[in-house]
Amino acid sequence: MQLFSWPRSHLLEIGDRIWCPPWLHRHEQLLLTQLWNLRTPGWSRGSLATQACAGFKEHLKDISSYTVLDICAGAGRPTPVLESELNKELGSEGKGPVPFVLTDLYPHIEECERISKKQQNIIYIESPVDARAVS
Repeated sequence: MQLFSWPRSHLLEIGDRIWCPPWLHRHEQLLLTQLWNLRTPGWSRGSLATQACAGFKEHLKDISSYTVLDICAGAGRPTPVLESELNKELGSEGKGPVPFVLTDLYPHIEECERISKKQQNIIYIESPVDARAVS
């Protein structure tokens, strides 16, 4: 029996590398956001954000009583999309909004500040938070 060997690969985000220029990081974040909003008619049941929100609602019955903590938020990534999608649905059902909190080991303060000003249910923690040490 022969086992197939896959080449070793490392998954990392270019935007978190110290050598990455800020303009490239902003483009990376924009691309990630667009992927969360991507809808492919006939192939998927809505965007990834829509599907994630359906999972939240399915598994967390009283979701308005929770706070969503994004422990590796970077510059926001999908959180603004998820917050908008989920709270729009909850509002149409007469339910209260879910608060979201952005944290990261290397927080991008300017982006997080911009997001929190634009979306009232998102706040951020300015100081670094190591997801490996959360208790």
